[in-house]
Amino acid sequence: VVAYNDPVTGYELNIYAGTPLAFWGLVSLAVLLAVLVTFAASKPHVRAAGGFLGLLAMTVTVSLPIFRGYHYVGDADPLSHLGTAKVISPGEMSMTASRYPVVHTLGGALHTMTGLSLRHVMLVTVVVFLLCFFVFVPLVVRELTGDTWMAYVGLFSGLLLLPINHLGSHQYIFPTSQAIMFAPAFLLVFFLLFHQRTARLSALFLVIAPAFVMLHPQQAANLLLFFGVIVAGQIGYDFWRGTDFEQWRRWLLPEVAFFGTVFMLWVANMEVFWNSLETVAMIPFQANTVGGKAATRTGSLELVGGSLLGIFLKLFSVQLFFVLLTVLLLLLALNRVRKERHWYTRAT
Repeated sequence: VVAYNDPVTGYELNIYAGTPLAFWGLVSLAVLLAVLVTFAASKPHVRAAGGFLGLLAMTVTVSLPIFRGYHYVGDADPLSHLGTAKVISPGEMSMTASRYPVVHTLGGALHTMTGLSLRHVMLVTVVVFLLCFFVFVPLVVRELTGDTWMAYVGLFSGLLLLPINHLGSHQYIFPTSQAIMFAPAFLLVFFLLFHQRTARLSALFLVIAPAFVMLHPQQAANLLLFFGVIVAGQIGYDFWRGTDFEQWRRWLLPEVAFFGTVFMLWVANMEVFWNSLETVAMIPFQANTVGGKAATRTGSLELVGGSLLGIFLKLFSVQLFFVLLTVLLLLLALNRVRKERHWYTRAT
């Protein structure tokens, strides 16, 4: 209500500074109460209420452009994606003419269904994907750990939006960002399928896989590699233990192979994807060039009173903390596995 009653009247360089201080005070109070209630309450439904309060507070925060009546958010690429949505929506441009048409098509569908302007529903689309990230991160953690407490840790970790670093991913229309926000939903389906392979889950995976490829092929390549490694480990371990028909039925090779086939068909004639792949592959052989660019940037930062380390810490300090924490947890988990000598669990 506070944000809605203080609409923007012109261009704002910083939406956070432009939003009333009362809003931030109330949001901070809501998040503090959410954490305290979630981790201090003994009753499950009270803890759930605390988690929901945290989710609601962060959802309202990322929805600020909508509540405060922004016309649009983002320059350059976001404006290009708005233009693409404008020509895809009336059918002037085919979906297949775009490298990643899902965001534009979804925006056009919401525009047709609601009657709202396309620029407005694109802002709503951003929030939909962010909400997807908030919801599915704790569900993935719950599926992997089987621990409700860890799921709540996953929830509040997800609310930090660590993948949004303002360099390669952003909080506006940017298909890379939307693909990253949707990735936990795809991961949840994969892990559910890994633990219990059923026809329904397989069908769901086969539906999501092409959609994710069209959402953003580069991000799809990341998950395809991740899934491929897991399936290779699954098959290799079963062969090591001795295989039988029941074990073969559990392998996720058909689903991942379908994902890979769809991916290859989509990127086969996509020159920009192969150019990006070549650029990444050549990085180890361009150490001198990369080092020279880094030295140039460092010198420029020092001239204005900054440093490369300072910029890095401002951008990635929280992410770095979570990486170190993750490494620590993995070491503890491996030590536990070593003691229990229990490397593989079959679903019953």
